[in-house]
Amino acid sequence: MKKLLFLVIGLSLLLLTGQIASAQVPSDASTLRRVPSVKSAPAAVRDVSPERLEQRCQVVQQKFTTHLNRYQLNTRQHTARYERMQARLNALVVRLNEAGKDTGELEDALAVFDQKIQLFTDNADDFMASLRSAQETACSDLETTLPNKAVETRSLLLLLKENVTAIKNYWQEIIRPMITALIAEGE
Repeated sequence: MKKLLFLVIGLSLLLLTGQIASAQVPSDASTLRRVPSVKSAPAAVRDVSPERLEQRCQVVQQKFTTHLNRYQLNTRQHTARYERMQARLNALVVRLNEAGKDTGELEDALAVFDQKIQLFTDNADDFMASLRSAQETACSDLETTLPNKAVETRSLLLLLKENVTAIKNYWQEIIRPMITALIAEGE
């Protein structure tokens, strides 16, 4: 019952506001002013002043610097995490070998894991280089080159995110079950 009441009140308010808004629109079309488009504006108005271009350049440079710093920090954190994982896994392999367990399969999986981490590192370097290149060319050609560089940089960022996901999935689906099986084997 309450829902129906709220629905009726809401619809009546909606209709009432629609009638009020339509009542305020002038019926004579000649009283409406047309806003000129940028294309129909004189050439002097369309041209951007050097001061405005310098402002835009500074804003773009600042954004690139912020992105570059953030992604460098993010990449360093990922790399440090992966190095710690590798060190712990290598120490675990040594302990399992000392316990007399067969770690050949795990060592092969760790070699693939190392390749995935190396691919991440290489792609991160490519991404950072692309971001720096876009930052350097940002002010020289803000309208044509920068969008192309931005598309290239975004595609490298997506590839980098795919690398992180691949490393995470490989750890969870391949290495962790192997370690669990090796540890449970001796018990």
